[in-house]
Amino acid sequence: PIPFFLVFQDHFSHIKSLQENKKFVEHLTPEEGVEEREFIYCVSVPREEEFYPIVRYKCCSALRPVPIRVQSRVRAQGNSCRVALQISSNPQNPSELAQLTIIMSVPTGILGETLRCNPPGGVWNDEKKV
Repeated sequence: PIPFFLVFQDHFSHIKSLQENKKFVEHLTPEEGVEEREFIYCVSVPREEEFYPIVRYKCCSALRPVPIRVQSRVRAQGNSCRVALQISSNPQNPSELAQLTIIMSVPTGILGETLRCNPPGGVWNDEKKV
């Protein structure tokens, strides 16, 4: 399997805890990254039919209600890798979510024209590989 990286940036210290799936995920955050609240993980999953959970997180009690919930799963199959993100808005939010951006970079060996977003709406930037 080709590993990829997952980065959490928590500059406002809203994340209370992160728990990686140790079977497929390696925590790589250097000491200065912890101080800057940037957490780096290397994800490597087997080529199978199943989706695998990657990381679970909990937010601190000061962030209530939690505005969004993110579930991430990954599956490698044949020559493809699928990353599934489910983002749910908390129904207790005082208003609708706005200006939500998801950025996912891919390794240089991946052909950008083969990437697909479902539902449609994603934008590929070939220069930045995001």
